[in-house]
Amino acid sequence: MNLNNYKDPASWIGYRDHDKSVEYNYRDVVLYAVSVGAGKDELQYVWEKSDDFQAIPTFAVEPSFCGYHQPRSWTLNHPSMLVQESLGNAEGMDFSQEFFLYRPFDPLKGTFIWHNEINRIYDRGPGKGILCAVDQPIYDEACRPVGKLVSTTVVFAGGGFGGEKPPKPVSAIPDRAPDYVKDEWIPEMNQVIYGAATGTSIPVHSDKAYCQSIGMKDVVIHGQVVFGYAARMAIEGFIPGEGFRMTHMFTSIRNPTYPNSHIRFEGWKIAEGTVAFRLLDTDTDRQLLTNGIFEYK
Repeated sequence: MNLNNYKDPASWIGYRDHDKSVEYNYRDVVLYAVSVGAGKDELQYVWEKSDDFQAIPTFAVEPSFCGYHQPRSWTLNHPSMLVQESLGNAEGMDFSQEFFLYRPFDPLKGTFIWHNEINRIYDRGPGKGILCAVDQPIYDEACRPVGKLVSTTVVFAGGGFGGEKPPKPVSAIPDRAPDYVKDEWIPEMNQVIYGAATGTSIPVHSDKAYCQSIGMKDVVIHGQVVFGYAARMAIEGFIPGEGFRMTHMFTSIRNPTYPNSHIRFEGWKIAEGTVAFRLLDTDTDRQLLTNGIFEYK
């Protein structure tokens, strides 16, 4: 299916790319963990000989972004990028991420099998563009479901076609002090490590001159890096050492995150197994991730 053959954005709903598979090993697991802030005090993530070696669960979302030695064409043909191309190479940005973990996966080695499918095209209105929501179910080598990523991209073109309006996320943060607060720093090197580990070289994440030409002050930290930071910090705060208990995580991406940002995770336990959270840039007081929900069993 060539999206350029369809002028009505609503007709793109249901587009599905081919099944893909990729092998990973503990080195990939460790590089990912380091790229999302794990250090020497978190041996369970960075030393494969640790008695409780485990993957940060959000490691499983990486295949859709050219991870683990896959061909670069798989990134360029991601449905959200095909939508951007079909709308005259329109600019796009991550809007939200949602991840469901159905079962733990082997942190030492394994295979992920997945595909991508457009499940919604939302109309933001004339001059505001569209939202492209893509489902990515993930399976292991035995074709057992491991999880699912739902990623939403805002594309700054195509709005006003008369389609369904996007839902408005509602914050579940209560009016009280957070139950857990953690300050960290995202050094520039983490973006380099992530890029080397996954093979991603999208200009907005790697080319400072390009970013400045579109109004950004610097390259933008990949949304999956920020998502991984938030997941690791939520695990540390509410189920320390037991990331395999995570079942679901959602967040809206409010603002871009730049290299060398100082960030603050704030989490509120609002029910048994449910945490509302947000991620802030403490240097600028900007909200980076909002409407966050982290769930575990």
